[in-house]
Amino acid sequence: EEQIEMYSDFYIDINRDLKFIKLKSKGDNPVVINNENIYITTLDISFDENLEILLKKIGLIEKENLNEPDWIQNFNFFDDEKQKENIFKSETLIKIEEEKIENARKILQINKKFKSILYTQGEELVDEVKEIISEMLDVDLSKFVDKKIEDIRFEYNNDVFIGEIKGIADNVKSKNLSQLDNHFTAFIDENPNIDEEKIFKLLIINAQRKLPLDKRDPIDDKQIAQAENKYKSLIIETETLLKLFEKYKNQELNREEIIEKLKTHGILKL
Repeated sequence: EEQIEMYSDFYIDINRDLKFIKLKSKGDNPVVINNENIYITTLDISFDENLEILLKKIGLIEKENLNEPDWIQNFNFFDDEKQKENIFKSETLIKIEEEKIENARKILQINKKFKSILYTQGEELVDEVKEIISEMLDVDLSKFVDKKIEDIRFEYNNDVFIGEIKGIADNVKSKNLSQLDNHFTAFIDENPNIDEEKIFKLLIINAQRKLPLDKRDPIDDKQIAQAENKYKSLIIETETLLKLFEKYKNQELNREEIIEKLKTHGILKL
């Protein structure tokens, strides 16, 4: 066995159970101890090879048997075959579980993207809302040209949906509903042949976005009444949109049922 002298200016004074002591000096004093897989040493280790020798000595790396021939690996003794089979089965199970973990992590990452609509604003918010609506309603939004008017527009069974998507620090204001109505008016001017009764206005809004959900105030009843009676619009909070998407993914609501909900006025409730 490889031998080498290492030096220590002092040893570890320990009064605990001897099982914590991994290595003693020639004078029978502890110089390496292990406590709950934390190793402490007083040895002066100046070279990598000394460290390797020490790690082998205390069993943290396997000692190599340089005289072992290759064919010995195929010679089975006692329960070698059984143990090799146990290793194979365990490694197979580990691989399966690792794949499950990796798949779960990917799903969590996708869910994390969708949840971002609860705190983002601007293009980041618009992009994720579009992705949710595209998947939930199976509508192609890639052909929608953003002319910096409405944020989203799509058709479903000859109905047209115009949407304004906003992330704001305060609560819903009349100006948000008015802005959406302006988009509606501009669309009517450009498409006079479309029946106004077939056009539905959606204000998808992440209000008080900097606050946790449980700290946010409900939207004022006056704004909801304005949306319902004056503007004939539907306010959709991003939290509600996320819950609607969740119900779709859980097959609790189908696309037709979701569309019927989007054709209402006031505020979307589930």
